[in-house]
Amino acid sequence: LFHSLFTEERTKLLLVSRHAHLLAARLCELLGLSEMKVAVVHHWGKAKIGGAAASLSDEALLAALAPKLDATAGASHARLAAEALAVGRRGLAARLLEKEEDATRRVPLLLQMGEERLALTSAVAHGDAELIYLLLLHLKARLPSALFFELLQPHPAAQRLLIHFCRQQDTKTLREFLYHADQPLEAASLAAAEGYRAETLSQRTRGLALARQFYEVAAARAPLGVAASLSFSPAGDTGASHHAALMAHATGEQLRLLTAQLNLERETAGAPPPPAAAALAPGRWRFVDLPLNETLFRCFVYGQAPYAERLRLELRVPERCWWRIKG
Repeated sequence: LFHSLFTEERTKLLLVSRHAHLLAARLCELLGLSEMKVAVVHHWGKAKIGGAAASLSDEALLAALAPKLDATAGASHARLAAEALAVGRRGLAARLLEKEEDATRRVPLLLQMGEERLALTSAVAHGDAELIYLLLLHLKARLPSALFFELLQPHPAAQRLLIHFCRQQDTKTLREFLYHADQPLEAASLAAAEGYRAETLSQRTRGLALARQFYEVAAARAPLGVAASLSFSPAGDTGASHHAALMAHATGEQLRLLTAQLNLERETAGAPPPPAAAALAPGRWRFVDLPLNETLFRCFVYGQAPYAERLRLELRVPERCWWRIKG
């Protein structure tokens, strides 16, 4: 009889009209309705918070709420924290969230309170990759890049997840993060690879120019973490600086070669292939993407000997190699 009368809807009506929470909780225990008891405790807690006098301190309210929540399996501190936040008791909400064990409930409320740092710490401590991903996407859209990257600094796990995501979806953010994290060598490698994956040659040129800038920065300061992993000498920083300087020089030379090849394409546009050369397929380049020695050889084949001489001087082609190509 009691079970048939004690439906969820009638329980709600009883709680709203009579506020007989203790009786409702005892009936839930008697009938084994654990989920209903959780709802009763939540309703009681919300009523307690909403009806509390302004003079009642957050500590006093917490002392009244915490024992009931702790004693009820399945009760959520976050549910009451949301109520406390809604009525302007931010301190009480924060204290209740400290006791909430479920990060999926705690993190959204921390974000609502503007506690991004605590939210990230909580999500990382929980170890749920999906929760961290969702939080990272939210913070990335909401915060300036510099502040977002600063929040990630104490959390290597979150950094790894961001790098993994950005490699697939957002290489621009990845470049910015690597540079902010004092990893210009990695940023340079990414910019160069991105440039060569670009659809147009102008985008490739911009990518290589950006890569050269990153390499030059790395050569100038060689961060310790990167230096240790790229040591080519007993002094890690010196080895990394030397490596970055070599890469900056090589990237600069590649840029000069690509620029020269583009100019040669324009100079020879419409020119028929020489008798000894096979006809080019439609859309194929005469010079772009060729190595330096082949570019020099084709300069002679297409009547661009002065340009070949200029390239020899700019890129410091060895004499022996030069005469072999020219002969």
